[in-house]
Amino acid sequence: MIMDSQPLEGLFSSNWQERRRAVEALIAAQDEALIPRLLEVIRQQHRDINALNAALQILTEMQYDVLPGVIALSADPNAEVRTYAMQVLGSLQDERAISTLMGALDDPDPNVAFNAIVALGQLRALEAIPDLARLALSGNFYLAYPAVEALIQMGTPLILPHLLDLLDVPELAPAAVNALGELGNTTAILPILDWMKSPQGDWIIALPALVRLAECCGERYGHQRAVEDFIISHLGTLFPEKIFPFLKQIAEGRLPQRATPTYRALVRVSGWWLASTVTPAEQEVLRDEVLRALSLLLESPSLREVAIEALRMGGKPAAPYLLSTLRHPDPEVCILGLHALGQAASKQAVPALIALLDEEDERIISLAAAVLAKIGDLSAFPALIQRLGHPSPAVRQNIIAAINSLGHPEHTRLVLPLLESEDPWMRESAVRTLGYFGDLDALEALLARFAEETDVVQRAIVESLPYFEDERATQLLLECTRSPRFALRQAALRALAHAPAALALSILREEIHHPDPRIRLVACRSLAALRSPIAFEDFVHLTSDEHPAVRAFAVEALGAYLNRPLADILRPRLDDPEPDVVLRAVRLLGEQEDAAAVPLLIQASRSTHPEIRREAIHALGHFDDEAAIDRLSELAHHPETREDALQALSATGDERAALILMDFLNPFETRESAIRALVRMGDNSLPLLERTLYSPILPLAVRLALVEVCHRLHTLPAIETLIRFVQHPHAEVRLASTLALLDLGSERAIPILRQMARVELNPALRRLMNRFLQPLA
Repeated sequence: MIMDSQPLEGLFSSNWQERRRAVEALIAAQDEALIPRLLEVIRQQHRDINALNAALQILTEMQYDVLPGVIALSADPNAEVRTYAMQVLGSLQDERAISTLMGALDDPDPNVAFNAIVALGQLRALEAIPDLARLALSGNFYLAYPAVEALIQMGTPLILPHLLDLLDVPELAPAAVNALGELGNTTAILPILDWMKSPQGDWIIALPALVRLAECCGERYGHQRAVEDFIISHLGTLFPEKIFPFLKQIAEGRLPQRATPTYRALVRVSGWWLASTVTPAEQEVLRDEVLRALSLLLESPSLREVAIEALRMGGKPAAPYLLSTLRHPDPEVCILGLHALGQAASKQAVPALIALLDEEDERIISLAAAVLAKIGDLSAFPALIQRLGHPSPAVRQNIIAAINSLGHPEHTRLVLPLLESEDPWMRESAVRTLGYFGDLDALEALLARFAEETDVVQRAIVESLPYFEDERATQLLLECTRSPRFALRQAALRALAHAPAALALSILREEIHHPDPRIRLVACRSLAALRSPIAFEDFVHLTSDEHPAVRAFAVEALGAYLNRPLADILRPRLDDPEPDVVLRAVRLLGEQEDAAAVPLLIQASRSTHPEIRREAIHALGHFDDEAAIDRLSELAHHPETREDALQALSATGDERAALILMDFLNPFETRESAIRALVRMGDNSLPLLERTLYSPILPLAVRLALVEVCHRLHTLPAIETLIRFVQHPHAEVRLASTLALLDLGSERAIPILRQMARVELNPALRRLMNRFLQPLA
């Protein structure tokens, strides 16, 4: 039905609210007959900017195919109409528009060409890279700047040779350097450094690009630290002569302290320099100056966090400077410093760390105790045991862990007096650390105090009894399992998890039938810890317990019996009203990898509960079953389940699953997820990947994505595959494979790359090969 003219007239209203209502009504109506009328607005009434913008918005949100009509507008004799057509073509995200857009790059009107460039960037049209590179180098900067931006949007190493050419254009070199950083390919490091050191170069621009490049290498290929070291080794005198003096000016307040990308990169690179294995030994004096400058930045809220990380990279020499963070009035600074000190602290930090045990912030106390434990200095022992009575259970637990880690030879003698403390928390903690070592001298004191102690201390004594190899401890533990006092009985049942099976098994198997669900739950947990074969039927029985927590833990306990058929046992639990029970049942079905579980997991993958559905999807990834793969394929086509389904498909290790993953390489929105999934499949996917790459109808974006999978695998079979790809008939594949091999530093690839450089017909690729292979000669 054709819309009446009223809403369309609303597009021409001077009242923005009326225009908005008209736009919303027309988008909601989705009337196909409206399309030619909107196109007519663009053709005849584009001077009315309000109506024009409204028409452009509606066209891009139509569910019908508007592309033919917009392509017709792109041939209009009026340049303004052609310009607006380019804008719509970019917004439509339809690859069929690419050829029209590429044809418009040479439009006589620069505005049309400008918008065509922008649209090609939006579409990530890899076919347009050569033409965009031509425009970038044309000298027409009105078109060159958007052409560089469009190249960057491509997100492919194919643009690297063109970016290298742009380094020779002073006006465009900064943008090219930033783009090289985003590519994350180590072949770009030396060109960036060469430009950085050149008369027209600027290290302030280049440094953030180098930091981003290292981050990309870490995210995609896992060798960030090696890249950082490589960059430092090639900075040469640039660090002491330019980078550090600038850092010093910022640290001393002679330049404003701002969290700009340049400033943060400056601090990051200083940390790399401190951590580098290639820093000359004679630069120890400079090392101290760098550490001092970084310590001054601890007073800068905008640079403090990155400065602490840089100091951490300085290792033990940085410890004295990191100690200053422990006295900072801001607790967050102190916490950051403690995390950094965990890797660099030495005995000189012990007094400052002991002082932190009196802080109010529980996080600081716990972290200080952990660092003291790592240092292992026994002088911290007296201070630690005096904090055993802290009111926070979490802090007490961390203090106990630190004390146990120190393993003081006089532990029992020094802790026993604390049993006389008036503070029950102090006594309880003392009991727990005494029980950890199981010293019989401590047992004498614990047994003597047991009857007169408070509930909390009695529970601690009972839970420590299994660690003492003494008949008296065993006897008391057995008595407590029959205690009428609930808390004591519960503690004894918990303790049985650490007792010999011969002692504990019969008691626990009896207690799982106790009328109190709290007792059943504790008994179930302890029985599971024993992992006894004869307890299997007990756990099967408990999966139908009336209490949801007992059912949930019983299901989890069945994980110790994966050699037995569980699908029929767990089937009823998939309809359990308690989501936690269903979650554990689904997880267990996936772990067992029994084909009988597949229909159950497919059923669970249709759950309306998002966590259950997600768990079922991941569980299906354990099966190379046709039905499981079909279901995962279906789920991969839904945005809300796509990421989990792609991950599960990769886990199957199945060739058909790999083929499904390859289907997701072409839409840009799913490409990265599909690449990661194929990488997770490992070398198993390489034969199929190689066969697919030679398909004559494969889109260029998919070819490049397959090369990227090999690059990220960086295994020997993947490198061998890349070496074969260097001889692929498509120049783009040869270029991407060459850059991947150069990035991986594969010595095995050098002979074939030299050979290919002599016969390569593509001039850009031949020039690139010669450029990077010459230093390796």
